[in-house]
Amino acid sequence: MESKDKEQKKKKKGSGLKLFGKILLGIFIFLVLLVLFVRSPWGQGIIVDRIVSYISNKTGTEVSIDRLFITFSGDINMEGLYLEDEQGDTLVYSRELEADIPIWPIINGEGISIDNLEWKGVRANLSRKDTVNGFNYQFLMDAFAPADTTATATTPKDTTAASMNFSLGDVALSDFKVKFDDQVAGIQSRLNLGKLKVEMQEFSMDSMRFEVGEALLKNTRFRYSQTKPFPEPEEQKDPPMPYFSVDKLTIDNVSGEYKSVPDGLLADVSIDDLLLELPIANLAEKRIVVERFGLRNSDFLIQTKTSSEEKVATPETTPENTPFEWPDWNITAEDITLSNNNFQYLNNGQTPEEGVLNPDAIDLRDVDFRSNHLTLKEDSAEAFVQKLNFREASGLDLKKLNFDLNISEDKLRLSGLNLHLNENRLAGKMLIDYPSLASFIEQPEDATVDLNLPEFYVDMNDLFILQPELKKNEYLAALAKKGVSGRFSAEGRLSEININNTRLQWGASTSLAAEGTVFNATDPENISFDFPQFRAVSTREDLLNFIKEEDLGIQIPKELRITGQFSGKPEDISVDAQLVSSCLLYTSDAADEEDSVDLGG
Repeated sequence: MESKDKEQKKKKKGSGLKLFGKILLGIFIFLVLLVLFVRSPWGQGIIVDRIVSYISNKTGTEVSIDRLFITFSGDINMEGLYLEDEQGDTLVYSRELEADIPIWPIINGEGISIDNLEWKGVRANLSRKDTVNGFNYQFLMDAFAPADTTATATTPKDTTAASMNFSLGDVALSDFKVKFDDQVAGIQSRLNLGKLKVEMQEFSMDSMRFEVGEALLKNTRFRYSQTKPFPEPEEQKDPPMPYFSVDKLTIDNVSGEYKSVPDGLLADVSIDDLLLELPIANLAEKRIVVERFGLRNSDFLIQTKTSSEEKVATPETTPENTPFEWPDWNITAEDITLSNNNFQYLNNGQTPEEGVLNPDAIDLRDVDFRSNHLTLKEDSAEAFVQKLNFREASGLDLKKLNFDLNISEDKLRLSGLNLHLNENRLAGKMLIDYPSLASFIEQPEDATVDLNLPEFYVDMNDLFILQPELKKNEYLAALAKKGVSGRFSAEGRLSEININNTRLQWGASTSLAAEGTVFNATDPENISFDFPQFRAVSTREDLLNFIKEEDLGIQIPKELRITGQFSGKPEDISVDAQLVSSCLLYTSDAADEEDSVDLGG
């Protein structure tokens, strides 16, 4: 009996295992058939027809899909999506869409994740003519909006419900043409996107942290026009500041236009080649690190229109002077290169004019710039500039500029200065010590200066570009006939600065050498000077540019030398000097011989 019971139990166990195996086999066969159904053209046709019919019946518009393929892993491949608006015009057309969207996290409520997205050939026309009908895609939102039959007007919103997470992986978009017209808000925009590729490393909307590996924007055109003022924003809490990082961003052949009629602003940009490596852009902590930035063969235009109210500032609206404070930003840029770029700024319809530098019409051409170190920290700033050159439409030609600049809370150091502007040249260094930068700005006379310019050359004609009215000054016009060269050295407090080893040369025959002290150099109304030593040499030919012999009743000698000292103020000068000339004549018939005359105060 016991053996029979054991045999019956074994048979029951075997039957149970067989039944479980049959169930698993049935599920497996069902899944295989379902996969085959989904993957087969017949199954895809049924799925597409069902989806198209459902959307078309819900919206009352024409919908078509050439091919739709969905896998259990979340891969979606859709080709030839066409959707009309209620007027029978094209709302959206998509040639090909492929996305990797895992289904299981959505089922578990963990959020939506798009691990990979490739989208090609999109045409979209979005518009709004009035507030009654709304946007031309409003019918889609109304058709698929969930009906809430339990909520009433007095039912409070559940603000404690957690928002669903959203993450984004790699994105590749190409051949997009999008139109957006909003007559209510006064917005007209166009986007012709050639290619956009983004390798996302982290995408978190909760923490506002976005990290990108490589990104590429290529062959793209855009236009944005704002014809009405933006509505006043509602008061709301400040949103969290984001964190960005980009291993490598490349922009190639991108152009666009931004126009704001209410603000009188037009910006036109054409970027041929831009490269950016931005490891840190932490806006919350105000910290930015740029490892590399390059821009070449690009054009930028900004046009503004200033109203008469903005031009005239009344005493009531004039802001009071506030003490200087260092910006609380930490910015570092290690490798900045600009090559062959053009920048234009035009205000109130003014245009550049040759020979006149107009701050309302700036046109910089062939701008080149190179720096291997730019920093701004809590209490210091540095700029190491290896190259800067450009041509301005007024006639200014900056052929060369390089320098090292260090500014801290107690000193300003400028070294390695080398400037070549038109025919003007300047080389030298400068050191300024001060108690604090704020005190230097407020009271510069307390600062100590050490300035050394071993070489300079000044073409006075370029001064007329900056101030055309100075051409009317006959003495400056005469001075501009020849260049001024020499060397200059100064040290001491700006309230009492010593001029040493200074020599000025006008042309080949006129020179001035002097050593002395200038008092109150920062206060033109109270400036004074004391030069115990000076020496001037000139010729009759040079002096005739400034003096008319017939007005003086004398004939100027061929050569003149003056040595001595002078002091006082610009309006009250005391001179004690000796004049030595080849001949001092009161009539043109006097003999040609050298005379010496003492000049009193």
